[in-house]
Amino acid sequence: MTVIEARGLRKTFGATVALSALDLRVESGRILGLVGPNGAGKTTALNAILGLIPYQGQLKVLGRDPWTERDHLMRDVCFIADVAVLPRWIRVSQALDYVAGVHPRFDRAKAEALLAKTTIARDRKVRELSKGMVAQLHLALVMAIDARLLVLDEPTLGLDILFRKQFYDSLLNDYFDRDRTILVTTHQVDEIQDVLTDVMFIDRGRIVFSSTMEEFESRYVELIVNPENAAAARALAPIHERQVLGRTIFLFDLMTLHNIDRPQLAALGDLRSPGIADLFVALLGNPSTPPQPRRKNRSRKMTTPSNSMPNSFPAQPAAPNSVPTPPDSPTRPFYWSVRRELWENRSIYLAPLAVAAVTLVGFVVATLGRALSTSDIAHRRAILESHFNFVSAMIMGTTFVVGIFYSLDALHSERRDRSILFWKSLPVSDLTTVLSKASIPLLVLPAITVILTVAMLWIMLLLSSLVLVGSGLNAATLWSQSPLLQISLLLLYHLITVHILWHAPFYAWMLLVSAWARRAVFLWAALPIAAIGILEKIIFNTTHFANFLEYRLSGPEPYAMGAPSNSMSQGPAAGSISQGAHSMHTMSTVDPAKFLTTPGLWLGLIVTVALLAATVHLRRSQSPL
Repeated sequence: MTVIEARGLRKTFGATVALSALDLRVESGRILGLVGPNGAGKTTALNAILGLIPYQGQLKVLGRDPWTERDHLMRDVCFIADVAVLPRWIRVSQALDYVAGVHPRFDRAKAEALLAKTTIARDRKVRELSKGMVAQLHLALVMAIDARLLVLDEPTLGLDILFRKQFYDSLLNDYFDRDRTILVTTHQVDEIQDVLTDVMFIDRGRIVFSSTMEEFESRYVELIVNPENAAAARALAPIHERQVLGRTIFLFDLMTLHNIDRPQLAALGDLRSPGIADLFVALLGNPSTPPQPRRKNRSRKMTTPSNSMPNSFPAQPAAPNSVPTPPDSPTRPFYWSVRRELWENRSIYLAPLAVAAVTLVGFVVATLGRALSTSDIAHRRAILESHFNFVSAMIMGTTFVVGIFYSLDALHSERRDRSILFWKSLPVSDLTTVLSKASIPLLVLPAITVILTVAMLWIMLLLSSLVLVGSGLNAATLWSQSPLLQISLLLLYHLITVHILWHAPFYAWMLLVSAWARRAVFLWAALPIAAIGILEKIIFNTTHFANFLEYRLSGPEPYAMGAPSNSMSQGPAAGSISQGAHSMHTMSTVDPAKFLTTPGLWLGLIVTVALLAATVHLRRSQSPL
């Protein structure tokens, strides 16, 4: 079966042509080495095959279009770029959990068995592992996936020779079989020569040489001669020669020699098989020597396209699964992606918890101390209740700030540490990734706010009751004047209407900037907004845009509650709890219909959807920084 088939593949970056009418065909069950100088187009070709970049021309991988069907393709394709792509913050156990959660063809038991052969502890973070251990972990994750194509782009870069040998030995012994295909690019070609079944040279975006290793070994030969035989050997028109320790080494293509065979060459000196690197230098190392034209391989296992190749591909079914793929829930990748965000960004819950703990300590030390120091019962009750107003505002403000900083870093950080290549090697769509990140400020943080605020109110009421009872006072009045259920419902309503629906465009804008900006994300998020306001003031001497931003930030309280308020602090959490419905909005004043008919709400949601769609598009085409 044809695994990779490309015709006229082209990719440009501005005026630079990375791929120029590249033709390629790879059959199943082969190990292909793609060799080329720096800037030849190797990584660009791999990125096109993996659906990481758009391209021109025709390309099919396992019968699929990699750009439009990448999410499905990644179920049958694995990818290892280099040891830098695993996220440094993740623990080994979390990496296993995440891949098992999002990949329907991942065998957790096999990965555990492979890791059992190493010294990698499950509770260690990637940043604590050596380069060799990171390579072992990445290889264990990949080999436990029942994929049909494995793409390796300099997978052993920076590893010592021992780890490099172990890497390729594991690849052959524990992963490769005749139903799988491996495509590898590396500059250490001599180390993998015995591993390859096929080799291709790429230069200036074109495949300039292609051969099976059987043909390579039978077709090319090196002749080492002493100075007295150099002229005779040179007369046979070798394709390359070089001097080593006073002797001359000639490289011959036996198919271009007429009436000359190996025994006749051996009469002039010593024969040996050349390395891939030797032929590569001979064909591409001398600019004055044009590369040899590609010949059609004699092996039927792998072929390269000729000029007679049709202009369009025949319809091909997608690659069949070697094992039945278990049914996967559409929400499963989203669930694990949200968990990934909580693993990576612990400040999401640690910052609100820390603020809650500080306010609780302040309540115990300051508020209870002042309450016990006075003998006036009314004053004591007022002191105990005064701290309640502060709690929800502090927790709500903390989660709002955390949401801002999280949104600005959410998509930028995975490009900064190159881990975006690891996340994109898994069958999780860019839409799922962006929505999971948007869910943190829009769903997770509001939920944390409600839970922590209600829990803190209960704790403070209990502590206040203990103080009152210890002073010989009746605590029943405090509880009767503190309608916790109503407070909780009003707080939840406020968070849904303001912090989720009303503030959604702000978070969507920050996610977009996080996906686009290369550096100074905060500056790029604030600068356009500030520039619009400044230009309006200079040109028209008005502040409509600034007033609009204040309107979006303050929230639609008059519309949400059916009663006017001056600021967000006068929402459901405002007012003394002891005064209950007398000083704060009650459920009877809530007017959801009025809120839902507010034009600003729907305009904001339309803008949010547009910004998130642009964010998905950006993440689709963005590469590591």
